[in-house]
This record gives sequence, C-alpha cells and structure tokens, in this order.
Amino acid sequence: MLLHNGVDKISVADFVGDDPATLDRYYAHLINDRRVQAANAMNSIIGFAATEIPAE
Repeated sequence: MLLHNGVDKISVADFVGDDPATLDRYYAHLINDRRVQAANAMNSIIGFAATEIPAE
C-alpha cells in the first residue's frame, strides 16, 4: 500500500524491516505497475505511448 501511494521503496523497506532487494523480489509487480502508470502519465503530457516498461 505504501508503494502504491508513492512512498519510495527504500523508505518502505526501512519501515517494514526489510531491505530494498527483498521488496524487489516480493513486490516487483507493484513497482512495475507504478512505472507503467508514470509512463502513461507522461504519455498524456507529451504524447508518447509506452505500452510496456521492462522490469529492472
């Protein structure tokens, strides 16, 4: 929930007592969803479509 509300993953990891790598392993789909949302927001601003952003 924190990730979906824009809290960075380092802060979330610290808050829940994990490291960022653990968040990446277990919650990567949430992070990628936010990246796609960011790309879509940028699309509405500059008119560039990003249908899929590869996960890191």
